[in-house]
Amino acid sequence: MLLKKIKLSNIRSYDEEEISFPEGSTLLSGDIGAGKSSLLLAVEFALLRKGSSQGYVELEFKINELDVCIKRTLKKEKDAIKQMAGHIIVNNQKKELTAVELKAEIISLLGYPEDMLTKNKNYIYRYTVYCPQEEMRYILQENPELRLDSLRKIFNVDKYKNIRENLQLILKKMRVEILVLTTTIEPMPAIKEEIKAVEHEENNEKRELGILNPQLLELSTNLKTLNKELVELELEQKNVQELIQKKRTNDLLLHDFQKKREKLLLNLAEIREKIRHYHQEDVESKLKHLEEEKNIVITNRSQILANLQNLQKKIKELQEESSLLQKKIGSAEEKQRQKEGFLAAISKEEEIRQKDQQLKQMLDSLMHIIVQNETILSEAQRVKEEMLYLNECPTCLQEVSDDHKLDVIKKENLKIEQAIKLSQESKEKKDEILRQKGESEEKLKEISLFKSQLAKIGVEIEQIEERKERLLVIREQLLHAVQENNSLMKILEGLNEENINNLVTKIKELHGIQQLFIYEIEWKKQDEQLQYELQHAENQLGLVLNALKNYEQKIIASEGELDLNKGLDNDILTIIISKIYRQLEEKKRKISIVIEEEKKLSVLQAQLATRLTNNQKQKEKLTAELHRLQEQNSRLIRLQEMYHWLEEYFLKLTYSLEKQVMLQIHYSFNSFFQEWFSILIDDEEVTSRIDDTFTPVIEQNGYEIGFSNLSGGEKTSAALAYRLALNRAINDAVHDIKTKDLLILDEPTDGFSSEQLDKVREVLDKLGLKQMLIVSHESKIESFVENVIRIGKNEQVSRVV
Repeated sequence: MLLKKIKLSNIRSYDEEEISFPEGSTLLSGDIGAGKSSLLLAVEFALLRKGSSQGYVELEFKINELDVCIKRTLKKEKDAIKQMAGHIIVNNQKKELTAVELKAEIISLLGYPEDMLTKNKNYIYRYTVYCPQEEMRYILQENPELRLDSLRKIFNVDKYKNIRENLQLILKKMRVEILVLTTTIEPMPAIKEEIKAVEHEENNEKRELGILNPQLLELSTNLKTLNKELVELELEQKNVQELIQKKRTNDLLLHDFQKKREKLLLNLAEIREKIRHYHQEDVESKLKHLEEEKNIVITNRSQILANLQNLQKKIKELQEESSLLQKKIGSAEEKQRQKEGFLAAISKEEEIRQKDQQLKQMLDSLMHIIVQNETILSEAQRVKEEMLYLNECPTCLQEVSDDHKLDVIKKENLKIEQAIKLSQESKEKKDEILRQKGESEEKLKEISLFKSQLAKIGVEIEQIEERKERLLVIREQLLHAVQENNSLMKILEGLNEENINNLVTKIKELHGIQQLFIYEIEWKKQDEQLQYELQHAENQLGLVLNALKNYEQKIIASEGELDLNKGLDNDILTIIISKIYRQLEEKKRKISIVIEEEKKLSVLQAQLATRLTNNQKQKEKLTAELHRLQEQNSRLIRLQEMYHWLEEYFLKLTYSLEKQVMLQIHYSFNSFFQEWFSILIDDEEVTSRIDDTFTPVIEQNGYEIGFSNLSGGEKTSAALAYRLALNRAINDAVHDIKTKDLLILDEPTDGFSSEQLDKVREVLDKLGLKQMLIVSHESKIESFVENVIRIGKNEQVSRVV
């Protein structure tokens, strides 16, 4: 990964700034507080500059053959800063992403582990690319166990500790489950004995059911035979009753049809008497003529009414338009007065424009004077500040006396007073010119508005003249419409309602006579239909009587001749119904006996079946419970075996793996640390190493020296060596990361002597990285870096100078 460019907007002390990063080694130079560290923090993350509600960081860099641009936007809401959605551009392919999605995309591009997405602190970036100086010293001095935890996270070794912690939770849960399972399977022997007892009782009940089922089958067969005979008798009884009912119904129908035909013949004779003086063709012809005459009268009257309605509507519309035009014409004089007022105001436009131009020229001259005065003031303040701390003349290298300093400072103070006074006067003149210029601009805007309104009034005056002409035309049309309306009203009086009512009365009379001719035809058809229905009813009655005769013959054959001489048809029918009734009662009595016996056996069968079903359910329940307990027993055995393996073998294995990995990392880390420290501290009596807790140990003449007891230069050397050893160890251990070519060092030489600074040159040359950013205020470092970016701060705003 190589940085190319960064854009900052409202980030800390930066307002709007764009900085390019060349390849090779680059020094970020500037005074303390100028904004150097803020620039490095912006590469990693972004914070809003104080006093702004929104800002962004846009970073361009290259990974392998990919050109990448990332933009993060931050917004201040009340007392909190919220990261908004941003975007990433990879080889000109843009993606709009949320903050979380953007972080995931960046982690993937840099080749960092995916679990970094859920962590607030990215240890790999901090310990390989950029780590603030104070944070590195804190790592060296913190609790060894906390340092080991941090290193485990960096080298992804903390997974072994997580495995052990999770394993203890699993083992605890397994112990509880083993205890529960042991208690659960205790009832198994008792359940097996209960299953044997239920099976014995089930066999007894099956034997009793085997004896009872044939008896029930025989009763069921007899009951079916009796029910079939009963159904046949009921059907015979139903047929006789239906024949009797049909006979009665046909007798009533014949009587009813005869009465209807007599009434119909009387009505038919009455109609024929009424129409004997009329001919149907004459009535239809006269009716047609009257209908045509009525339709013509109604059509003419409707047409005249419609024409009158349209004329009255038109008259109303013309009257309304005439009234509206008169109102609009009345405003002509007011419009003319407004036009004259606008022309008077527009005539002063040129004079105002000339004055506005003069004010603009005066403002430009005054701004030039203000800029010159600010330059003089800034230069005088700079010279004054330099003189306060100047001890040696940079030109002649001679010592500068205090008297000379006071003379120069007095001169510069005089310049500053004059510049401040002139600045105040210029500001007052500027405010007055701006006020006058604002007044002239307002007047010009007003004149521009008058011009647009003048054109509008001209159009309105022309429209008023057109409306006057239109009013004359409307009045002429209104006169013609009133005359035509009066003419139509006279015609309508001749077509009154009385003439139409007379025609309607004659038409109704003829319709009545025409309807009588229709009734005569319809009633003739009804008479023919009644004659047909009478014949059909007589035929049906004959069929019913024949069927009853057959039942009479059947009774005579079964009861003997004595019964035949008992009387008329009604007596025979009574005998038939009585015989069928006696047979039905006998069958029902036999069926009742069989049902009662079958019921007793069915109750006994149901009791046995219920007991058998209950026993089978109990057996199934006990069998299922036994099967469940057997499964629990099998699970208990497997769980006990698994618990033993996890506790005795797997747990010890994680310790061995972790120890082996940490030994390899420790060996590599210690080698790198000793190499860099020996270069920075060139003293044979001083040696260094990394102990088991990854704490740097410094020895002098065989005695260990605590980190807090080291000198400032020695602490910085140890921190820098530790930092570079971390960089190399992580880059070698984590193969997929894409930030191996980039290194950022924040104040790595704080407290170094001139000789140690020379050693830094050797360290940087041995690193051999493609891109390195160094933050420092040591001017000597400029001599052995390839590029220098100077950062200054003016009025609390950082800029590249």
